Amino acid sequence: MAQSIKFTDPKTDTEYTLEYDRDSVRFAEDLGINIVELVRGKVKPATLWTQLFFSALHKNQPTITQEESDDIWTRVTNKADVAEALEGMIAEPYELMLSEGEGADPKNAVTIKLPQKGKTVVE
Repeated sequence: MAQSIKFTDPKTDTEYTLEYDRDSVRFAEDLGINIVELVRGKVKPATLWTQLFFSALHKNQPTITQEESDDIWTRVTNKADVAEALEGMIAEPYELMLSEGEGADPKNAVTIKLPQKGKTVVE
């Protein structure tokens, strides 16, 4: 079950939801976030926090602009905690995208036989 975080912007009295799904993961990748390195802990995304925040906002607020997202982010008082939560939240849909047989009808599932290292499969 996807995690979500709700908050209200006191400046506009607008309620927002931070959440990821496969589309917002793709959106984050389009913004330049390397999800593989982020999920594996190889990247400390201090410079990517605004993009993580924007991509999480984008799922439920698709018309929000980067500038609006950045304005909210500058006013967040617990950035490190929010960034850590976003890192964890983006991992779940990313890993689901890589899971075996995601959404496949077992009768029509495809298994690809891979060659052993150093060998080629020809059938």
